[in-house]
Amino acid sequence: MLDYNKIKKELQAYKIKEPLIAALYGHRILATQIIHRDFLVLEFLNIFYSHLKTNFNEESVKFIKKPNLVEILFDSDSEKLKEIFENRYKDKFENFNTFLFVINSLKKFQIGLDSVKSEGKFLYPYSFNMLFHNDSSRRNNFTRSGELLYLMVKRSKYFEEFKKLLVKKFSYSKWDKIISLLDDEYFSKEEKLGYLPYKEHFVYDLLVKNLIKVLNLDIPKRDIFYYFNIVMSFFMSFYILSVARKDFYFVVEILNKKSDNVRRKSRETYRMNEEAIIQSIDVYIQKYKIDKKDVKIKNLIEAHRTYLRGILSSRENTNAYRYSISDDFLKTLVLLNVKDKMNVEKFLDIIYQEYRIIISEKHSKMVFELSSYSDFRKNEQRLIKRLKMLGFIEEKSDGDIYIKVSK
Repeated sequence: MLDYNKIKKELQAYKIKEPLIAALYGHRILATQIIHRDFLVLEFLNIFYSHLKTNFNEESVKFIKKPNLVEILFDSDSEKLKEIFENRYKDKFENFNTFLFVINSLKKFQIGLDSVKSEGKFLYPYSFNMLFHNDSSRRNNFTRSGELLYLMVKRSKYFEEFKKLLVKKFSYSKWDKIISLLDDEYFSKEEKLGYLPYKEHFVYDLLVKNLIKVLNLDIPKRDIFYYFNIVMSFFMSFYILSVARKDFYFVVEILNKKSDNVRRKSRETYRMNEEAIIQSIDVYIQKYKIDKKDVKIKNLIEAHRTYLRGILSSRENTNAYRYSISDDFLKTLVLLNVKDKMNVEKFLDIIYQEYRIIISEKHSKMVFELSSYSDFRKNEQRLIKRLKMLGFIEEKSDGDIYIKVSK
């Protein structure tokens, strides 16, 4: 059990309103950022790039600012662009039409909020030079969850390997010269980096091993961002549960039209996992006599749900949450774990051992007792059908079934 009073004193420097949750899980995990999960990856990459240009410390960060680029791309109509061109860029571009063509081309890479305000709008990071901080002082979009992710990655024993691969992939894009013409970057005022309570944790290494797998895929940079989004979101929820309880797992239903033992077990483990989060905090509330009103446990519950939304969490065909795998996450698991081809049983072993995902009869028997496991056999058959629909199944004449990844 952590010494909460000691940690609470350390957290005074962070001016944290809810020190108990920060002491146990980190500062800060908010469900608000997850509405646009791209912000999670963008915040992480912004910190990495900043530290790449300064030093890889765990104490502070200076964000990269590009106000001219933000104004041109997200806060200017055609008349304002003409004025900007005349005042700043007339000697850098052949004419206004060329300037406008460049701006419109860059706008095609916009991600983030679809709003009138420029705040919360970014570019797809085809290189580090396309990264910039574009958030308010209230941190509406960069809520510090990306800082926690950065600290997890930084503390992994695989960090140097990851750093080398990431730098190689994102050091250059064909847009770099254009970006440099439009704006000179500068650093914001130094800020204190987020707080992560554990110097070592098995989840850090699992997270980074999977990010390294993404970087080793032969895919475009935009797809790297996409898979980073999925992997980082999944492991944020995985981390929350790992702090709450050691023996957690995900009983995953391959979507079924009717309820069965798989769905019931999935709903049950979903509820158990969320109860474990509450209990992990209640223990400290009781021991240190903390007022429950000062502890917003709901944020962690919402984070567990929303980080897995569209990945491993669903309410489809039912009014209660359960673990149900999406095509996007299933595809991700295949690409990260199957090099050429692999039999289905081995694949199920890997996702059970590495991701704590239970789909089959074999692994359900290892964790809980049922009078019949036939529904889990059917669940496994539905998985094969899903994989076949996604183009990953190869059936041999002798009846063997393999998961195959085309090159």
